[in-house]
Amino acid sequence: MDEAKKNRIAAASTVAAVLLIVIFAVVIICQLATIVNINNEKRNLQEQIRSYDDLIKDSESELAYLKSWQYYLDMLSWYGYHPPKN
Repeated sequence: MDEAKKNRIAAASTVAAVLLIVIFAVVIICQLATIVNINNEKRNLQEQIRSYDDLIKDSESELAYLKSWQYYLDMLSWYGYHPPKN
């Protein structure tokens, strides 16, 4: 093999290796960007879940009041009815 052919093979190998490294770098960067976006979305969803859990807990106490006898008496007096005293 002559010197020119060796130089061309070496240059082609170098270009192929550099292109492979660049392609891998681009793939890794894209994957990292996707991972960051998914983690941000996961964090936002967990925050929403926490806020909905708090809302449910607050609503449960309100529901307990709405089912209570005291609420019934409050609504009766709100609408002007006062039960007779025995």
